[in-house]
Amino acid sequence: MNITTDHKLFSPELLKKVREKFLYVNWDPYTGHRVYFEASGGSLRLKKVMETLAYENALPDELYRFNPASEHVVDAVLKGIEDVKLFLGAKTGAIMPAQSATHAIFRVINTVVSHIPGNNIVTTELEHPAVLSPTKYFSENMGKEWRVAKLSRETSSVPPENILELIDKDT
Repeated sequence: MNITTDHKLFSPELLKKVREKFLYVNWDPYTGHRVYFEASGGSLRLKKVMETLAYENALPDELYRFNPASEHVVDAVLKGIEDVKLFLGAKTGAIMPAQSATHAIFRVINTVVSHIPGNNIVTTELEHPAVLSPTKYFSENMGKEWRVAKLSRETSSVPPENILELIDKDT
């Protein structure tokens, strides 16, 4: 499949070189040829990353044992963390590994709901499912009331007063 653009963001040669570095750009094993258009949860995988993952995951040791293989694993993990911080421009803070942004949000909401006192959770009808679903899930599982601020059908937004009327000292 040959995809060209009128705006010439990439030359056809550069676009071909970039596409060659990824798996399943123009086809997938389930549907055949396709145009790739997906959110990050289904993001393309770099061939080199997959090769490196396969190599590192096949090593027969784990973190913090007293042998050279374990030292390699520890060094690789620490370098990976530093590389991610560099990539993100993060000079401080923590990196939380997760399978996806949805998974990370689920874990963060779990942590907040589990450790902050209160008996209700407030969210909105406009929330992404990655927020809406875990707020409902954790409110049910932790015996908290789930409050959902209504969307204005006229403006397609959630008026602040719709949120404020649901918040109280126990939120």
